[in-house]
Amino acid sequence: MESVITIDSPEPDGGRLLLNSADIGIGGCRVLAKRPLGIGRVLQADLVLNSRVIRTLVKVVHGSKTLSGFSYGMEFLYLEPADQESVKLYVLNNSPTFGESTKVATVH
Repeated sequence: MESVITIDSPEPDGGRLLLNSADIGIGGCRVLAKRPLGIGRVLQADLVLNSRVIRTLVKVVHGSKTLSGFSYGMEFLYLEPADQESVKLYVLNNSPTFGESTKVATVH
């Protein structure tokens, strides 16, 4: 599931960065960036889902270098209840396996 997310630049006077999200889940998203964002940073973000803009704070929790730049996992730190529902519905409507239980075998 792809969407667009804009974040505050981690650099002083850097303005806003427009990023593509590669994955969106209830607790956060993965974004692709051309430059480093910094693990542990908290940034203001606007996530666009089905023409709705959701404003939130995100924390960059992990990242890796890719051939074209960087891939970062971002945790949503706070979402308004209506925004939580919008994200949940977006994931539910765009993921064929969302909500299916995973069978786990216990090994003794």
